[in-house]
Amino acid sequence: MNSEFTTDALALNAKLEELQRQVRNIENALARIDPLARSYVRDPWNEGLASYGPALTSAEVDQQLQEQPFSNPNPSAFPRSIKGICGRDDRKQEMVNASSDHKRRCTCFLQIRSTDGTDWIGTGFFVAPRVVATAAHVVFDHDHGGFPQWIRVFPGANDTSGSVFGSQVATAFRVARGWVDRQSFNYDYGAIILPDRTLYNSIGQFVFSLRVFNEANGDLQTFGYPGDKPEGQQWSTPWEYHPFIIRSDANNLTHFLDAVGGQSGSPIIWNTNYDPVIAIHSFEQGDCSVPSGRNGAVWLNDDRIGHLLRDWNPER
Repeated sequence: MNSEFTTDALALNAKLEELQRQVRNIENALARIDPLARSYVRDPWNEGLASYGPALTSAEVDQQLQEQPFSNPNPSAFPRSIKGICGRDDRKQEMVNASSDHKRRCTCFLQIRSTDGTDWIGTGFFVAPRVVATAAHVVFDHDHGGFPQWIRVFPGANDTSGSVFGSQVATAFRVARGWVDRQSFNYDYGAIILPDRTLYNSIGQFVFSLRVFNEANGDLQTFGYPGDKPEGQQWSTPWEYHPFIIRSDANNLTHFLDAVGGQSGSPIIWNTNYDPVIAIHSFEQGDCSVPSGRNGAVWLNDDRIGHLLRDWNPER
């Protein structure tokens, strides 16, 4: 009986995998006709997972940091030669203050303490009063215990002195099931949920665009906190040096914008009069002279924007 049951279960699992493969083929075919068509086909891997850790105040985290100081990853972990610099290094440092525009004020430096006690850095950006969007692997790291103990958010940080806007500690996070269960970069997007509106009240929020670009068409820019620079310094890559999307599909785009580890979760911005975010930077692959080496980001399609602004938004 047990043997028959096992055989039946394996057969059903194989059928399920085949059906999922067929659904993905249909999605990809639809996306070639209409890149937003994924929103018409329910994708179970886009379903969100939540983590609610114990609430921690900044003072409590400060006390914890006195006992175990935050250890910024060694910059040597992000060598320029193999991490996402496309030709000449065209990044420039941003000096953020209270009069800076919303792109610079709303881009956040992240200090991350993982469940296993290791420390990491990342980048995020405001999309709603209490929602900071970022990459999924920033809020759920398979190699370091899954969801972190906490993430400290510094909007518009300049350096190790922090941000003129202050900081907040988050212990609530959201991530797509496709990242947790499959570790697929197609679902490498997530969110940090802030405890209140304190930071947002002086910053404002990004406006998303669902604009779909063709290859080699689109003026892009990114802001973030690269690990090969001093901790907490914001850097950008101007669009005029790397103006093109190289390749895109229904899930991801690849691009030539310079980016280094620590910039995971950075906004990919379409330069228009209102500067919408169109994607979340996800990974760097090194040698930008070959297609497999270009940098990658996750599109903000209709499903993902729905998660960030509606399903994962505590005020909706």
